Amino acid sequence: MPEKNLLAGFSFFSDVDSGTLEAISKKGEILEFNAEDVIFHYEEPSTHFYGLLEGEVDLVLVFKDKVLKTDIEYEEAIQATMVDEEKEIIVDTVAPGQVFGWSSIVGSGKRTVTAECSEASRVISIPADELKAMFDKDSRDSITDKRLGKIDTKDGIWGCKTMWWCTEVCPKEIPITKCLGQIKRAIKQKDKGG
Repeated sequence: MPEKNLLAGFSFFSDVDSGTLEAISKKGEILEFNAEDVIFHYEEPSTHFYGLLEGEVDLVLVFKDKVLKTDIEYEEAIQATMVDEEKEIIVDTVAPGQVFGWSSIVGSGKRTVTAECSEASRVISIPADELKAMFDKDSRDSITDKRLGKIDTKDGIWGCKTMWWCTEVCPKEIPITKCLGQIKRAIKQKDKGG
């Protein structure tokens, strides 16, 4: 079981009261990884949310592409075929005090990147369903309407054209377009008086 104030250094948890922070910390498990160990793979089910305590973790996006491959003999192509090729691109690097694995709490339930340790690392792994349940029970947020009002503008939430590109390339695994849709529905519900 992690120590009580282990999550206190994470800005993600900065607004969480000490009692809730302690409860979240008790749900977590400390995991240790070596350099090049993979914490999770692209498209795996996303069941845990992670915080990096020590080390460094790369978030890697895998692109699949078709490439023309040729066999050349005596400066002439004797055979040409299309082959699938995968290319890995590091889209973000997680530092201590940062969280990752966003798709587990706001996403579709599948990983959108691979998380690979670039050096020996310690992480806290928190079951996402339990974390979401704790956040859902927290009724302290009484300024939701004020926040929604700030983004209820043509240059705010309504400026999104819903082309999905942001979701496809987001290194933090946040399904941005889905989240924007939820916010738009909340604004319409607020405007109806509900």
